Amino acid sequence: MRTITMLAQKGGCGRSTLATQLSVWATQQDELACIIDLDPQASAALWKSHRKVKLPLVLRALPERLSQVAKEAEALGVTTLLVDTAPHLDKTALDTIRIADLVLCPTKPDLLTLGALADTVALIEAASAKQKVLAVINDLPTAEKARATAMGTATAALKKFGLSIAEATISHSPAMVTAISLGLGITEKSPKNSASKEVAALWAEIVTRTVGHKEAAQ
Repeated sequence: MRTITMLAQKGGCGRSTLATQLSVWATQQDELACIIDLDPQASAALWKSHRKVKLPLVLRALPERLSQVAKEAEALGVTTLLVDTAPHLDKTALDTIRIADLVLCPTKPDLLTLGALADTVALIEAASAKQKVLAVINDLPTAEKARATAMGTATAALKKFGLSIAEATISHSPAMVTAISLGLGITEKSPKNSASKEVAALWAEIVTRTVGHKEAAQ
């Protein structure tokens, strides 16, 4: 089982958005995907409540039961586990990093979000886990000039902290917002949309970075 922790010490960075969209695409790739929703806002669980199909699985869990729920998911045959965390520093956040094969850190290219990177990096360093972090630049503008500027700003900030940066980026997408409101993945609702291609590209990087973790559990 590959375990992916969604981590960002600031709300609104896209942890739940990416968790739901990646879990749908993973399911479409014949994975048994499951989200453990640890966030008190329960965004992933809310999304799941609007779905009309069983998969992917979404399990709500108290932070202190993380390890047990992860074991239960593996016993169910889950091949990809995504842990949706809360945006604050605590022991649970450290635990989610330690159980992960990959820590996915979404960040928006704005001043406040990039300014909060130091807290996220401090947490990662406390867990001695920089080597398994993949930062994802999220919510990029689609206009060419604004996109180039935002990419440059975000890339410089992430490099300053020594984080690996995903080649795949996620653009601002009203179509994805609509899909989420319906309990869907963008790859289900609008498979030819550019946002679907971005989700698929990010998933491909995740698979490359976690090769062997799914197979080891089978």
